[in-house]
Amino acid sequence: GSRRTRSFQQDCRNTAAVNRTAVNAQQHQNAADTVERKGQRKQQRQAHVNAQARHTAEGNAHQHAEEKSQQIHGDENHI
Repeated sequence: GSRRTRSFQQDCRNTAAVNRTAVNAQQHQNAADTVERKGQRKQQRQAHVNAQARHTAEGNAHQHAEEKSQQIHGDENHI
């Protein structure tokens, strides 16, 4: 009887240790997944900011070109 009890208790301890290891591994994976998702969101935000900056720069360049053209052509019309 006592041998069986010790074997059962040892099995329970081993099972608990295996379960703790599995839980720890899952927690580490969850943490890694969270970090990865945060990194992806940051990249997406930065890509959006960069696209807005390019759009603004292109719009400003176009506007300045139109203003310059009006200055040049406007001056020619007054000659």
